[in-house]
Amino acid sequence: MSRFFFSGSTSVKLDEKNRFVLPQSMRYGLVEDGELKFTIALGLGGCLAIYRKSDIEKIVQRFQEKQHVAKF
Repeated sequence: MSRFFFSGSTSVKLDEKNRFVLPQSMRYGLVEDGELKFTIALGLGGCLAIYRKSDIEKIVQRFQEKQHVAKF
């Protein structure tokens, strides 16, 4: 994974369907190969974590590789 990350917080308003607009300054950092593709997940402390597509694919791959460790 690259060393790109957001730090800090921002306040946004939700619309009537509980959607929000991701600030443009954040969208620029999420563009890869000319496309804006990302995943939003629940992070620590109830915060939202935003991952670029390539980063979340690597996280999922590492999780799948280690999944055999915890057998029930």
